[in-house]
Amino acid sequence: MDSGHRPECVDLVWARYDAAWGLSLLGEGDAPSAVLVRPYGHVAWVGGSTDGLDAALAKWCGTAAGRAGTVA
Repeated sequence: MDSGHRPECVDLVWARYDAAWGLSLLGEGDAPSAVLVRPYGHVAWVGGSTDGLDAALAKWCGTAAGRAGTVA
Protein backbone atom coordinates (compact mmCIF):
# COMPACT_ATOMS: atom_id res chain seq x y z
CA MET A 1 0.00 0.00 0.00
CA ASP A 2 1.48 3.31 -1.05
CA SER A 3 -0.07 6.71 -0.47
CA GLY A 4 1.90 8.15 -3.38
CA HIS A 5 3.45 10.78 -1.10
CA ARG A 6 6.28 8.69 0.33
CA PRO A 7 9.38 10.70 1.25
CA GLU A 8 12.64 9.65 -0.41
CA CYS A 9 14.03 8.66 3.01
CA VAL A 10 11.36 5.92 3.36
CA ASP A 11 11.89 2.49 1.83
CA LEU A 12 8.84 0.58 0.59
CA VAL A 13 9.12 -3.13 1.37
CA TRP A 14 6.49 -5.63 0.27
CA ALA A 15 6.26 -8.53 2.72
CA ARG A 16 3.71 -11.14 3.65
CA TYR A 17 2.99 -13.04 6.86
CA ASP A 18 0.09 -15.49 6.68
CA ALA A 19 -0.15 -16.61 10.31
CA ALA A 20 -2.01 -14.76 13.06
CA TRP A 21 -0.11 -11.94 14.74
CA GLY A 22 0.57 -12.32 18.46
CA LEU A 23 0.34 -8.92 20.11
CA SER A 24 1.42 -8.73 23.74
CA LEU A 25 -1.38 -6.39 24.87
CA LEU A 26 -4.14 -7.44 22.45
CA GLY A 27 -3.58 -11.15 21.94
CA GLU A 28 -3.76 -12.85 18.54
CA GLY A 29 -5.25 -11.16 15.52
CA ASP A 30 -5.17 -10.96 11.75
CA ALA A 31 -2.20 -9.26 10.14
CA PRO A 32 -2.91 -5.70 8.96
CA SER A 33 -2.58 -4.97 5.26
CA ALA A 34 0.00 -2.20 5.84
CA VAL A 35 2.39 -1.12 8.59
CA LEU A 36 4.76 1.86 8.84
CA VAL A 37 7.75 0.69 10.86
CA ARG A 38 10.24 3.21 12.18
CA PRO A 39 13.92 2.36 12.66
CA TYR A 40 14.54 -0.11 15.48
CA GLY A 41 11.17 -1.77 14.87
CA HIS A 42 8.83 0.84 16.34
CA VAL A 43 5.41 0.79 14.65
CA ALA A 44 4.27 4.29 13.72
CA TRP A 45 1.08 3.45 11.79
CA VAL A 46 -1.09 0.44 11.01
CA GLY A 47 -3.88 0.43 8.48
CA GLY A 48 -6.10 -1.31 6.01
CA SER A 49 -6.22 1.75 3.75
CA THR A 50 -4.07 4.84 3.33
CA ASP A 51 -6.18 6.80 5.86
CA GLY A 52 -3.75 8.47 8.24
CA LEU A 53 -0.64 7.31 6.41
CA ASP A 54 0.29 10.76 5.08
CA ALA A 55 -0.11 12.23 8.58
CA ALA A 56 2.10 9.51 10.08
CA LEU A 57 4.75 10.04 7.38
CA ALA A 58 4.70 13.80 8.04
CA LYS A 59 4.98 13.23 11.79
CA TRP A 60 7.91 10.81 11.63
CA CYS A 61 9.65 11.96 8.43
CA GLY A 62 8.65 15.62 8.22
CA THR A 63 6.91 17.36 5.38
CA ALA A 64 8.48 17.74 1.95
CA ALA A 65 8.95 21.47 2.61
CA GLY A 66 10.60 20.74 5.97
CA ARG A 67 12.97 18.22 4.45
CA ALA A 68 13.92 20.81 1.79
CA GLY A 69 14.77 23.33 4.52
CA THR A 70 11.77 25.58 3.92
CA VAL A 71 8.78 26.37 6.07
CA ALA A 72 5.56 24.59 5.13
